[in-house]
Parts: sequence; C-alpha cells; structure tokens
Amino acid sequence: MKLAELLREYLQQLKEKYKNRLLPSHHRAIQAILTCRTPEAGILLIECPTCHRLQIHPKSCGHRNCPVCQNYETGVWLDRQMQKLLPIPYFMVTFTIPENLQSIAWQNQRLFFGAMFCGGGGRFAGTGHG
Repeated sequence: MKLAELLREYLQQLKEKYKNRLLPSHHRAIQAILTCRTPEAGILLIECPTCHRLQIHPKSCGHRNCPVCQNYETGVWLDRQMQKLLPIPYFMVTFTIPENLQSIAWQNQRLFFGAMFCGGGGRFAGTGHG
C-alpha cells in the first residue's frame, strides 16, 4: 500500500487527532504526496526528436518527504554508487568521528587514521603506506 493511498483514506482522522500539532510544513508535505504524479500536479509532454512520438508523463512533486520521488532519487544515487564499485570482493565500513576530534583528524589524517586502523603504528595495515 502506498503512503498516498493511506493519506487519502485516513487524512480526516489524522487531521482531527493531530490538528493542534500539524505544522504548515506537514500540511505542505501531505499535499505534495497526495498530488504527486496525478493530473493535479500537471503533465510533461516529451517528444522523441527522431520519430516525433509524444509521451505523456505525470509531474512529480519533488518533495523531500515524498516516498515516490525519493525512491527515484535513491535509485539514481544507487546506480552512481554501483559504477564506483571495485571489481574485487571487499566491504566498506562507515563510522562517525566525534565532533571534538574531527579537526584533529583532518589536520593529522595519516597519523589519526593510522592509529585507528593499526593501533598507533602510523601505517595502514598491509599496504606499506603510512
């Protein structure tokens, strides 16, 4: 079931229950999601330059909270990331450095990351780079 369908079915109850807590930004997000890719949002006419065939595409709302629009954006981002993959088995680890250490890490990257990954030796394990 899509979020827009749920909103259409339960919008009145949502507004009644949370009427004092819904912000204008919430109302804008709800309206965008409800009209996304519907005739209310408008259409795009796209003509093939070769065969002159016309295609009709409903407009997307582009709202950052719209799951339909962000699903597309996520797919585009994933495709870009897939192009960056190395042709070998590996994994990536992401971590966040506490804010009070970020400037130190930035100014002393070789030493900082060497200490993190190799226990203070200043060299990345197995690479011979330091």
